[in-house]
Amino acid sequence: MRTLLLHQKGASSYEELRRTNGIQHDSFRDVCVALDLLADDTGRRNALRESYASRFHPITELFALILVHCQPSNPLQVWSDYASLFISDILHRYRGASSALIRLLLDSDAENHALLEVKKALELIGNASLSDFGLPLPTDLPPLPQEIQAVDEHVKQRQEEVSRAFPHLSADQKFMFYEVVGTVLPGVTADDLNAAVVRAQSTISKALFLDAPAGTGKTF
Repeated sequence: MRTLLLHQKGASSYEELRRTNGIQHDSFRDVCVALDLLADDTGRRNALRESYASRFHPITELFALILVHCQPSNPLQVWSDYASLFISDILHRYRGASSALIRLLLDSDAENHALLEVKKALELIGNASLSDFGLPLPTDLPPLPQEIQAVDEHVKQRQEEVSRAFPHLSADQKFMFYEVVGTVLPGVTADDLNAAVVRAQSTISKALFLDAPAGTGKTF
């Protein structure tokens, strides 16, 4: 609305502020888009593609962050254009859970569950809703089963990675490892590495930042 007030001179009501070129728009955002007052969403779209390619984090959660903090000009268009990525991402994450995957093989079900993930992330991040951004509401679906086999396989992979990498860490890297693990999981020692991986699955998330010059071994 602040942006519109700088460009829509003489408006004496919210309705007039939402009217441009004889068209009554539903929201201030729609008017800004019609007047080309908002930057395009190229950067947001690139971020979604890069996140999808890395498989590092569910892109539904990144999309929720973008909605809350980056204010894309046309959220519904971004969702529609990248629906195939959201569907592919959720299928990839449930590839080890057979009963869940069978249900997700229907594109409509996969998209609905992706929307549910965005809905939950919006509520957590910004106490917002899908309707705040003009996104469709998902239909009611039973929750996907979290198969123990899939969870166990994920934990096993993490345990193997830690066991394989830890003996090769330098003294400084081991110091930082214990600092980080000790912050997230107090009391864990080298003998508890596998237990730490298991416990980390249900630990409250924390953000930690490591600042050091290039070439000092931050990345293993």
